[in-house]
Amino acid sequence: GAGVALVRRGDGHELVLKVRPGSGWAPQLARAARLGDRVRAPDHPVPRHVDAGVGRGVSWSLQERLPGEVPPSMSAAHAGQLLGLLRHHRDVAADLVDAAAPAHERHEVDRALVRLSRRPDTAALAGDLIAVLRRRRRHDLPLRTGDVVHGGYGPGHYLAVGDRVTGVVAWEGAGVGDWRADLVGLACRASWAPEQ
Repeated sequence: GAGVALVRRGDGHELVLKVRPGSGWAPQLARAARLGDRVRAPDHPVPRHVDAGVGRGVSWSLQERLPGEVPPSMSAAHAGQLLGLLRHHRDVAADLVDAAAPAHERHEVDRALVRLSRRPDTAALAGDLIAVLRRRRRHDLPLRTGDVVHGGYGPGHYLAVGDRVTGVVAWEGAGVGDWRADLVGLACRASWAPEQ
């Protein structure tokens, strides 16, 4: 299965090794590294990727180890910082836009809304989202297409020391689209799992 391990080079420098079964993950790991590079800034800590490859039937990547730990729950201070960091995701991937992406994203959103509408605890949220999307589509309000989308932004995917966010990690699901998807994802996870 997938795994993460701390490794130490001969000079004592610590790196994070991520392993995924099969060779199919190699392109996504390489893409994740490139997208992380695009949003990294002095105030947006994203681990630098050192190397990636395929060997012994697994895809792997090595990245720098950032300070901090995954907190057991997201504090208001963490949430505020994560919201502020999203500004770095805007307009940094316009050259990577896939012409088929908007239709694919619409299909994925529609499928997700069907699943949400079937669950009693998310049916009301699904109804609200469906109404918003109908208005957007009726008025032809475009989705953004040239932003970096983390794909799992929020609890479990950032590091902190006290109230300070020290890194945003787990970029393996990153893609190109509308940065606001991460904003919605963060809000949804906070609603669905308030203990986080």
